[in-house]
Amino acid sequence: MVGWSDALRTGVAEIDEQHQLLFRRAAVVRDAALEGKGITEVQTTLDFLLDYAAVHFETEARYMKVAAFPGEQVHLAEHAKLVRTLQRAAEVYRLEGATPKLAEELVGFFERWLADHIHDHDRQLAAWLAKATTPGAD
Repeated sequence: MVGWSDALRTGVAEIDEQHQLLFRRAAVVRDAALEGKGITEVQTTLDFLLDYAAVHFETEARYMKVAAFPGEQVHLAEHAKLVRTLQRAAEVYRLEGATPKLAEELVGFFERWLADHIHDHDRQLAAWLAKATTPGAD
């Protein structure tokens, strides 16, 4: 299980807040499934997680566009790949039911992906943003 830690902080307040919320909501999905809560509660929370991930990706895309981030296309492709993967997994989840194992696998995958993405991509974006907004920085 991967969760939010200060080691994942990018230094961009809005992005960090959204990352923290994504990790909290992922944990809610896992906990609801593991505690045997109804499929409706698990599905509602999972749907929120997927929807909010899209909102978060839009936020990052806005930052990239405004700052003319040179890694924008690669970064956006990573987002699109995750969305496709999560949509396929959510469909399996809907068809097979809210099993604790499937919820844990899906959430575990999402948390690992998010942590890796923050380390590999979001930190590059944050460094670019810091440079782009620092007067006289080259």
